[in-house]
Amino acid sequence: MKNAQPLCSVTGLVLGLCACGSLPSHTAPSDRLAGVELGSRPTLSVADLFVPPAPTVLRPPGLPEVWFLERRSLPLIGLRVVVSRGSAHDPPGKAGLAALTAEMMEQGAGRFSALEIAREFDRIGATASVSSERDATVISVSVLRPHLSRALELLSDVLARPRFEEKDFERAKHLWLEQLAARAFDPSSVGTLVANRALLGDGHPYGRPVDGLVADVNGLKLADVRSFHAQAIRPKHARILIVGDVRESDLQALLTPVFSPWGALPEADGADLGHADGADLGHAVAHRTWVDRPRAVIVDRPDAPQTLLILAAPGPSAGSSDRLALTHVNTPLGALFTSRLNANLREDKGYTYGARSIVSGGRFPGLNLAMASVERSVTEAALRELVKEVDGMARGGPTDEELKKARAAFTQDAIESYETLDGALDSLTRVAVRGLPPDADARAARAALTLTDEQVRAAAPSLGFQRGALIAVGDRKTIEHALTALDWPTPEVRDEEGRP
Repeated sequence: MKNAQPLCSVTGLVLGLCACGSLPSHTAPSDRLAGVELGSRPTLSVADLFVPPAPTVLRPPGLPEVWFLERRSLPLIGLRVVVSRGSAHDPPGKAGLAALTAEMMEQGAGRFSALEIAREFDRIGATASVSSERDATVISVSVLRPHLSRALELLSDVLARPRFEEKDFERAKHLWLEQLAARAFDPSSVGTLVANRALLGDGHPYGRPVDGLVADVNGLKLADVRSFHAQAIRPKHARILIVGDVRESDLQALLTPVFSPWGALPEADGADLGHADGADLGHAVAHRTWVDRPRAVIVDRPDAPQTLLILAAPGPSAGSSDRLALTHVNTPLGALFTSRLNANLREDKGYTYGARSIVSGGRFPGLNLAMASVERSVTEAALRELVKEVDGMARGGPTDEELKKARAAFTQDAIESYETLDGALDSLTRVAVRGLPPDADARAARAALTLTDEQVRAAAPSLGFQRGALIAVGDRKTIEHALTALDWPTPEVRDEEGRP
C-alpha cells in the first residue's frame, strides 16, 4: 500500500492537466527547474567516460598470482581459480576429458562425498562449482564474509584432494553420455560443433567440442581423469581472482592454508597432455591454409520443420590487434536486437524468432558466426537474406549511425559488466580465461576512445564468409534445393558430430 498515494497523486495531476484542455506551455526543455539556474549542458571529457577498474595484482610467495578487486558495499566475496587448462588440452582421442575431470572434482573431496560436500557448502550459504571451458578450468565459490575461511577449507579439498571414486565416475560418465545423446537433437549445439570441426579440424584446440565426442567419452577411464588432474590442475597454471569484502592485507593469511597443500602435490609428467605447448600450437594455427571459396556442409534432419543456417568464417584470437575493431563491426551486424540480421530476417521478413552473429576466438583464433533458425519453407529466401546482410557488412562496413550505436553499446556493456560483484568477477574471469593481461578491459576501453571509423571499417572484410562455410542443419532435400537455386558449391554431408 505504500505506493498507492504516489500513484494517485500522479494520476490526479495528469487528469488535472487534461481538464485544462492542454499542457502548460512551459513544459518544453528549460534551463530553469523550480527557480534554480541549471546552466549549460555539461560536455563529457575523456576522463569522465567509464574505464573498467583494473584489479590489483599480487604475487604472494608460494601462491599463484592473485587478481583482487575490493568491493565493500556488501559482506560478500566471490573467488575463482582459473586454471589455464581446458578442453583445448584434451589429449588426442580423448575429447571431453577436461570437462569430465571438472565434473568429477564435484563428486566428493577430502573426507566428504558428493552429497556431503554440497551440504557443507549449503550450511554456510555458499555456492561452489567447477566448470571446463575451451581454454581453462574454473573453480568458483561465492560466500558471505563471516564464512570465508570455512568455504576456503572446502575449496582446498576440491582443488587438491578430489576423491575420484570408481562408482562416482561410472555414474558421472553415464550421465555425461546421456547429455551427449541429447545434444544430437539440439540444432544450435550441432551446428556450432560441426562448424568448428569442419573449418578448424581436430588438430585445432577448438576443433572438438568442450563436452567431447561420444566415442571418445565412451573410452575414458578413471585413470585418465586422475592423470589429467595431476598434470593440468596445478598451481603453476592458475590465477586466483577475488572480488568483494576482504582487505588486501588479509589475503596472504587467508589463501596460504588453501593453496599450500595444492602446491605441495607431487609434480606429474605432462608428456601426454594434449596441446600443452600453446606457443607451437599458435604458430600452427596462424599458418593454417584456408580455401578461398565458401563451402557448404549439411547435417541432415529429414523432414525437420526448421533449418538452422550458420555462415562461419575464420576469426581472430581474443588478443589480436583487430579484435576491438571487429567487435564494433559485429555489433550492428548481429549482436544487438536492432542489428541488421534481426531487423531483416525477424522484423521485416518474419523468417525467424531471432538472428545473431558472434566473434568466438579465445586464446587461439576461432570463428566468426552469423546464424538464424528459420522455417523450412523459407530456407532459400532466408539464406539469400543472411548472405546479403553478412556480405553487405563485409564489403561496406557499418554506417555512421551504426558506428554510434556500436560505440554506445561497447560503453554500456563495460558499465554493466562491472556494476555488480558477480559481473566484475565474470569480467575478470573472461579476461583470465583468454590469457589476457589483468587490465585488458581497461586497455580496451581506452583504445575504444581512439578507435577511428576508418579502422573499424577496415576490419569489416574479416566477417566475410568467402573463406569459410555454410553449415545447414535440417532437411537435406530442402537445403540442397536452396543451394542449387543460389548457385552454391556442391555440399558435403556430415553427421551430428561433424564426421563426414
